Amino acid sequence: MPASCTSISRTGRHGTGYFLFKALMIPAAVMGALYWWFNGRWLRQQGAVGAGVTVLAWLGIGACLGLVLYTVVLGHIGDTFHSLRRTGVVLYFSLTFLAELLFSAALIRLPGPRVRGRRLLALCGLMLVLGLLSVVLQWLVHPLYDRIEDAFEWWFALLINLHAFGVAYLWWRTEFRARLWVA
Repeated sequence: MPASCTSISRTGRHGTGYFLFKALMIPAAVMGALYWWFNGRWLRQQGAVGAGVTVLAWLGIGACLGLVLYTVVLGHIGDTFHSLRRTGVVLYFSLTFLAELLFSAALIRLPGPRVRGRRLLALCGLMLVLGLLSVVLQWLVHPLYDRIEDAFEWWFALLINLHAFGVAYLWWRTEFRARLWVA
């Protein structure tokens, strides 16, 4: 029975797409790591304190390392490569979720962006429900889940990106600027 939709990475498994996918995803993962580093800095500028602010940056960076792992082994055949791909995907989605959850929780404790923090936290709640539903369906109706697994990944990726757009809006509202330079 055919799958319900195409996986996000199907284009990166063969031919020219193999190289193009890697050439775009690895720099995207590096940009993602910078995004999480800057999130920690932005939260501190807004007055956030505590270990959670530091932890969320490292969780986000770890998620991006999972994305790099996934990208590097994509297109290779064998059980080891399949396990590495699964590990990379699980690390990316789960650590990104945890970092977004910590970010949203830190916002709620700040006086200015508290309402936006609640919205982002609600988005995290939706991600949690989607993730738990995915686990339950995989356990209860594995053959059906095999057909719809890609759809769960697409929805989860959409929610992760919606959270990032919410953060970008906050950066814009506070006129946050970041610079990188090499000395």
